[in-house]
Amino acid sequence: MEINIIKFLQSARNPFYDFLFIFVSELASYKGFLIVFAIFFIIILIKIKENKNIKSFSLFTLIFGITYGLSVLINTLLKILINRPRPYEVDLSIIDILHAGGKSMPSGHTLSATIICTFIFFGVYYFSKNRALKISVFTLLGIFLIFVGISRMYLGQHYISDIIVGFVLALSFSTLAIYLFTIFNKRISYDNNTEHNQKEMEREKIKSKRD
Repeated sequence: MEINIIKFLQSARNPFYDFLFIFVSELASYKGFLIVFAIFFIIILIKIKENKNIKSFSLFTLIFGITYGLSVLINTLLKILINRPRPYEVDLSIIDILHAGGKSMPSGHTLSATIICTFIFFGVYYFSKNRALKISVFTLLGIFLIFVGISRMYLGQHYISDIIVGFVLALSFSTLAIYLFTIFNKRISYDNNTEHNQKEMEREKIKSKRD
């Protein structure tokens, strides 16, 4: 049945779909991560200039990078352990459009894209108060993830089960990482509030001495 899904998608193959799904697949790779990480770094520089949420967003970006790196490593190890052949290796009628090589289970691109999208959405949800922006970002990211899944099958690289496993793994890793971020960030907020209160007390003491 999984092979039939791939055959159905490839039956509609044309140059436009090839270009579209290869482009989507590239964005779902480490290249997409580097783009998003660079954007996060630029935001950090802007926040440093504004002196606003520097520590929190820096921690968020650091956890994003660590989560992505560890998840890709675990995914690579799972590919080796499971050792599932690519669809085009099992059925010669499946076209290998990318000529990527490697093993099939789990889908690394799906895992990569899910981590990227989860962190982008949480970042917008956590640091922005704009409800319309949150809804728009959630919708666009959801559509992108669907296209990633379709692209990996259309390109002949994965079964749908590979994609589902990659998605579940990434969502699990991202959820744990974001939970850890909220815990650490509460500590940062507490320290910031304590520091702010101490400064206020010192100002009051100086003011009272002058009076």
